[in-house]
Amino acid sequence: MKALRIFLFRIHAWLGLNTFIVLGVLFASGTVLVFATEIEAVFFVEAKSGSMPDGQPVTLGGIYDAEHAAYPDVQVNAVRRLDIGVIFGDSTLVRTTWGEKVTIWTDPGTGAILGATPTEGFRKILAEFHDSFFTGNVWGRYAVMVFGFSLLASLATGLIAYRRFWRGLKSKRPRGRGPRPWWGAYHRLSAT
Repeated sequence: MKALRIFLFRIHAWLGLNTFIVLGVLFASGTVLVFATEIEAVFFVEAKSGSMPDGQPVTLGGIYDAEHAAYPDVQVNAVRRLDIGVIFGDSTLVRTTWGEKVTIWTDPGTGAILGATPTEGFRKILAEFHDSFFTGNVWGRYAVMVFGFSLLASLATGLIAYRRFWRGLKSKRPRGRGPRPWWGAYHRLSAT
């Protein structure tokens, strides 16, 4: 049994050391991707509405009519209403006659056109990286999935190799032994 735990500890250490960087980058890109709308709004002032609709917001049909009057030659693909308060306007994904993808922003209260921004921006680039490592196909998604399974295997081998894992979470850390006990406790806590 001790030989099995030593073997599983080596697998746990190998998986942790070899996948840490890739999983760390995926974690960081996913975290930033959560705030991609806010980050893009810093660079594209057109996305900010600044007004709160009195009563009911403009209907999606009203948004479509306002955009069709301002840009008659575009093909509307999707209208999205962002429920993030009064900061952002409603976004409509359109395609121009020459094939460019553009996002048109409208005020949720009045339906007025706030401006247009490119759709292929920060969010799209970061999502492509996070989703498939810029491969644009299914093999990149499989690679991301494999790293997810390696994280699951690292968790399972760690729980088996450290059989006193749960007991160590409740115990008080000894003082005067340097930072190693603290980092070990943090490592165990991050797995839970």
